[in-house]
Amino acid sequence: MTNFNNPNTEEDTFTLLKKTIKQSNKQGNQLQQQGQVLEEIVEKMGDMYVGMENMYVEIKSDIKELKNNKTLNDAQQYKLKDETAHVMGRKFAKEFLGNDYFRVSYETRKKFHGKFYRKIWSKLKKEFSVPRWYLIKDECFDEAIDFVKNLKLTDFNLQDI
Repeated sequence: MTNFNNPNTEEDTFTLLKKTIKQSNKQGNQLQQQGQVLEEIVEKMGDMYVGMENMYVEIKSDIKELKNNKTLNDAQQYKLKDETAHVMGRKFAKEFLGNDYFRVSYETRKKFHGKFYRKIWSKLKKEFSVPRWYLIKDECFDEAIDFVKNLKLTDFNLQDI
């Protein structure tokens, strides 16, 4: 056994130096391999970061598109349909029939309500460029309510009624 503090011979010292150099070289090689592995990990992490950054931009764009295409919710549809269009349909039927409104049969009044109701929806769809009234964007809800409330009997072609 070699005594590191007091080598007996030069041969022991030389052998010790060779072993130390060999061990240092081995450790150096291991460190170099670990460094290469770490470089690969950092490179892959960089690629993942770029990929995630691209996904973030895409998701953000999708969310913006969804927000821009959001249509009327159920409560808004109900209000526009029942509280506005139905009320206005009855109002126009009463205006159109005048004093005869209560003299005609219930079926006749109902028929005129329906005609004006359909005309209101047609005008609303045309105004907001949608194929179905419930596809109006939610950001246009107040504008749609105002549009229907501000319609007048003279806005309709009464010959079609």
